Amino acid sequence: MDIVESLLMSSVIHTTKMKNIAVKLSAALFMSTFLTFGAFAADDAVMMSLKDGASAMQSGKFQDSIDIYTKALVASDLSDQNKGKLLAAKANTMLEQGWATRQDKPLKDAIDTFNMALEFQNPETTPLAWADSNTKLADVYRSLAFGMYNNDMAEEGEKLYNQAIASLTAALTVLDKESNPQEWGEAQRALGQVNANSDTSLAITGKTSSATRLTESIKAFNAALEIYTKEADPVSWAGLNFQLGDIYTTLHQRQGGTVWLEKSITSHKKVLEVLKKEDNPSVWAQVQYFLGNGLVELGAAGKDKDLLKEAIVASRLATESDYFKTIFPEFYDRNLSNIGIAEGLIKKYDEEN
Repeated sequence: MDIVESLLMSSVIHTTKMKNIAVKLSAALFMSTFLTFGAFAADDAVMMSLKDGASAMQSGKFQDSIDIYTKALVASDLSDQNKGKLLAAKANTMLEQGWATRQDKPLKDAIDTFNMALEFQNPETTPLAWADSNTKLADVYRSLAFGMYNNDMAEEGEKLYNQAIASLTAALTVLDKESNPQEWGEAQRALGQVNANSDTSLAITGKTSSATRLTESIKAFNAALEIYTKEADPVSWAGLNFQLGDIYTTLHQRQGGTVWLEKSITSHKKVLEVLKKEDNPSVWAQVQYFLGNGLVELGAAGKDKDLLKEAIVASRLATESDYFKTIFPEFYDRNLSNIGIAEGLIKKYDEEN
C-alpha cells in the first residue's frame, strides 16, 4: 500500500471513528436530556401531589389528602428527597386529622409516617425538612400525651413527653436564630409548652415534681421571646408572658418566698399591655384574677398598701366577668376573699400608723 492509499485508508478510518463518536455523543446527549426531562417531570408530579394533598387537607378531606400522597409514593422514579417530602406531608395530614377528630389512631399513624419520612431526610442534606419533621413529630407526641392524667397512663404519658422533648432538641441542633428565626422561635415555644405540660401531668398524678421541667420551660419561652417580640408579634408575646406568669405562680406555690411571685406579677402585667377585655373577656379575667392573688400576697408580705390597693382593683375587675360568675364560681369567691383580705390589711396598717 503506497502512501496515498495509506492516507486515504487512515482518513476513512478516522471519519468512521468520528461518526461513531458522534453517534455515541448524540445518544448520550439524548439520554441525558431524557433523564433530565424525566427528573423534571417527576418533580412536577410531586409538586402537584403536594399541592393537591394540601388543598384537600385544608378542606377537611383528610382521607382524600392521604390517598393523594399514598398514590404519589408508588412512583418508581422518586428521589429520596421527594419521598421525604411526600411522607412528611402525609404525616402532617394525619396529625391534622387527629386534632380535628380527637382520635388517637391518626396520631399514632402520623408517628410511624414521620419516622419513615426521617429515613429520607437528614440534618446534613435536608436540614430544614428534617427539623420540621422532628418539630411536628413532637406535636404528635405531645398531643397523645396530653390528658393522660390518671395513674394508669401516667408512665406512658411521661414517655411521650420525653420523646417530644427529644424531637424538639434534635430540631434545634440544626435550626439557628439568625438563619431560621421563625422555625427556631417556634421550636423554642413548643419546647417550653412540652416541658410545662409534662410538669402539669406529673403534678396531677400526684408524683413529686422537681423544678427541672419548669426551669427548662422558662428557658425555652424566654428564648422564643427573642423572636416573638411585642413589636413584631404582640399576640404571641402576650401569650408567652401569660404562660410564664403561670409557671412563676406554680414555682411560688411550691417554693414560697417572693421572687417567683414578683416575676408572676410582672409577666401578667405585660399581658395586659396587649390584651384588652374586648379581645378575649375570659382570658382577660383570668389575668386579673392571677394579679389579684399575687398582689394581695405580695402586699401582705411587705405591708405595702399600694400593692394591696392594686390587688383590690384587679380582683374587682375579675368579679365583673361572667367567666367566674357562671363557669368557675369558686374562683369568683376567691376574688371576693382577696378584696376582703386586702381591705382588712389596709385598715390594719392605717391603724398601726
